[in-house]
Amino acid sequence: MKHFTTPGCTPGYLDSEFQATGNLNKKSDAYSFGIISLELIIGQPAIKKPGSIHIVGWVSPMIERGEIRSIVDPRLQGDFNTNSALKAIEIALACAALSGMQRPDMSHVLADLNDYLEMRVASKRTEQSVLLEDSPLVLGTQSFPHAR
Repeated sequence: MKHFTTPGCTPGYLDSEFQATGNLNKKSDAYSFGIISLELIIGQPAIKKPGSIHIVGWVSPMIERGEIRSIVDPRLQGDFNTNSALKAIEIALACAALSGMQRPDMSHVLADLNDYLEMRVASKRTEQSVLLEDSPLVLGTQSFPHAR
């Protein structure tokens, strides 16, 4: 006996291919991941109210105009790395592409996120090393062991 799960039909989260065919696939998961990621980055729901523009519809033109700082959740008060925000938005938009053929597999998304995280961590280490090299080393008398 097979059990089937019927997905909830919350507007804005299910890809248009599922809505047209009723068939879910791996790329449907990528779409939902992209929408939820955009919501987290932007701090807004996928659709604010019935009949209004979908999140992808108003984020995409802003990205094209380079308005990254005005897209990210204002509750962060500008305290974020612009390059990191742009990378996260690019991944989310790739996942939310209208055509499933254009969407990455989730394994590819995970690899992209891990690669970017490794790059950021390495960059932070380099920044810290440079700061340590540029900082003068000041030793006080309390830094040396006392003779017994």
